Order: sequence, then C-alpha cells, then structure tokens
Amino acid sequence: MRPPLAAALSLALANSALAAPVFVDAPALRAAPPGAITLIDARAPWRYRAGHLPGAVSAPWHAFTPSRKEGQLRPTKALEAELRRLGLRADRPVVIYD
Repeated sequence: MRPPLAAALSLALANSALAAPVFVDAPALRAAPPGAITLIDARAPWRYRAGHLPGAVSAPWHAFTPSRKEGQLRPTKALEAELRRLGLRADRPVVIYD
C-alpha cells in the first residue's frame, strides 16, 4: 500500500512533467542550487525539531489524512491548500525524506 504522503504528492504531481517517483541521493541534493527543490521532512514533528535538512519543511504523513486515518486522504481542496502551504510548485521538483 502506498503511504499517504506519497499518494498526496502523486496527486499534486499528476499534471506535471514528473509522472513517476524519482529517487535522489545525498550528492544530488547537495548539487542542487538553493531553492531549486522543495524538501519535505515526513517524520514526526519532534524529529523535525530535533534536526532536519536545511530548507526542509515539516509535513508528517498525518497532515494529509482525515483524523490520522492511514490509507485515506483529505478532500482534494484541503490537500491542495496543504501542498500550497508547503511551497509545492509545478515548476519545482519535490524531495520527500523520512
């Protein structure tokens, strides 16, 4: 089963040039110019507060689910609002890590 966060981001990317997930490694992240990608830390908020990659925003999986119900997503308009809040843009790749 696909994790909720990945499913939400797949919905967000459905109309972009990036149709399938792409995996990147640390050297590729370091090589990216500042602001060229959106970094999303999918770990629990306390882990994000304990330390995260520079420029990353916190978005634990439950931010995309109704009442933390695993396997379900919030309504489309709510997902779109959350993805916008996180800074997702159609012209910028997204990297999610946990």
